[in-house]
Amino acid sequence: RDDAVVVSINGKWGVGKTYFWNEFKDKLTSKKNTSWYKFNKKSTGQKTAYISLLGKEKISDIRTDIFLQIISKGGHALENLKKLLKGIKVPYINTSALITLLDNKDFKDVIVCFDDFERL
Repeated sequence: RDDAVVVSINGKWGVGKTYFWNEFKDKLTSKKNTSWYKFNKKSTGQKTAYISLLGKEKISDIRTDIFLQIISKGGHALENLKKLLKGIKVPYINTSALITLLDNKDFKDVIVCFDDFERL
């Protein structure tokens, strides 16, 4: 996407990088506090996903984490998932296959924080 943005927060261990992210996310997603920063003026709230890379061995692990966090916030993916699973009793569902249910709309205005790069 032409309008995608990447920001890197660098610092020594323990200086508060994750704390900063949590404060930023809370202010960004707070409906009371939207005047201080607007990622998208038409948005009613931002979707965020915090992904710790600690212990992740495959890209599919990261995709699964993003998927689960996005659908937990609602949107088209959750509705599609409910339709798919309605009346079906399956003991194991491959979340990698479920990722295909995500619509481009589910990623609109999503901010993903990747933490623990140094632990890969």
